[in-house]
Amino acid sequence: MDHILNDSTVPANIPITRMVTPETESRMADYVTMACYLLVRQIPLVMQAQKRQNWNNKLTGRLVNETSVGIMGMGRLGTAVAKRLLANGFTVRGWSRTEKNSHGVQCYAENDQLAAFLRESHILVNLLPDTIATRGIINAELLEQLPPNAGLINVGRGHQLDHDALLVGLNNGHLSGAVLDVFPVEPLPPEDPLWRHPRIIITSHVASLISNTAKAKQAIEIIQADRSGLPLPLVFNREYGY
Repeated sequence: MDHILNDSTVPANIPITRMVTPETESRMADYVTMACYLLVRQIPLVMQAQKRQNWNNKLTGRLVNETSVGIMGMGRLGTAVAKRLLANGFTVRGWSRTEKNSHGVQCYAENDQLAAFLRESHILVNLLPDTIATRGIINAELLEQLPPNAGLINVGRGHQLDHDALLVGLNNGHLSGAVLDVFPVEPLPPEDPLWRHPRIIITSHVASLISNTAKAKQAIEIIQADRSGLPLPLVFNREYGY
């Protein structure tokens, strides 16, 4: 999406559709659920112990049924993630720009409810859309409002997270770990300190990659809708950023 929006040769009146399919939702739900388990069982530290050949059986971690996951961004992907986490026994809370209703999820909206949402989130998942308002939103002030030993999963956009603030939170012990899939510059430069931090797991923007078959199927559906004069599905709203 970014490469299209940043292309000045693309006329503003041409509709852009988002690539969101059932496969996209399932893969994102798989990824975030996996990441939550990695954090609750302190797997980043387990991996470091293995590298040192250190037999550490003290890293028990938190129980899933005692873990509250807060999802920032309750669109289609956020809702799919919430359903999967609920099915796995996590408590789930959601925060979004506008008020949402999602079965089994305690939902918060707008800035005046953000603090209450954050202080109950043992793991924070970022799935916010890319807008001017969300850039840099996960900063030191926000991270400090999470409970002690909270974890972070960023599968939204790289420039929504202040990496310096993240490193401070990890190094001072307020944050227990992070799983990061998106970055301001991709590929992530080899010299970036995130690569070497013992409490960070990095993946290469793969959380919701889908098959070419699924992409082609959705493209055909969009073309058929356009030729039939029907409303296009999943049209990107340039004003809202999603």
